[in-house]
Amino acid sequence: MNRTAPLFLTAALSFIAGLLSYAAGSWWLRTSLLPPGTITVRGVLKFQAQIDDLSTSGNPPNGYFVESNAIERFYVEGDLIEPYVGSSVFIQGEVLSTLCGPDTFPCYPKLHVKSVTQVSE
Repeated sequence: MNRTAPLFLTAALSFIAGLLSYAAGSWWLRTSLLPPGTITVRGVLKFQAQIDDLSTSGNPPNGYFVESNAIERFYVEGDLIEPYVGSSVFIQGEVLSTLCGPDTFPCYPKLHVKSVTQVSE
C-alpha cells in the first residue's frame, strides 16, 4: 500500500499551520507585549476648546494638538504641554490611540507626551 501521498499531505499541512502560527504569534507580540516606539512631531501647538458650528459635520475633536505641514493634526496629552500653546514645538512621545470628532469623523492619532522642546522658526 502506498503511504507517500498521505505523509506528504500531512507534512504540507503541518508546514502551513506552522507558518500561520508564526505569523499570528509575531503579530500578537508586536501589538500586545512590545512597547510602542517613540514618535517625534514638530509644529505649532494649539488648543481647541469648543466647536464653532455644531450643525456641520466633520468637526475636529477638542483638546491640544500639533498642527504642521507634514500632517494635518496630532493630538497630544500630558502635563508638559500647556505652557507651550501657540508656539512652535518639537514633541516626542508614544501613540496611545486615536481621537475622533463629535460625529466620529475625522479621527486623529493621540500622543502621550514624553518631552517638549520649544523651537524657533
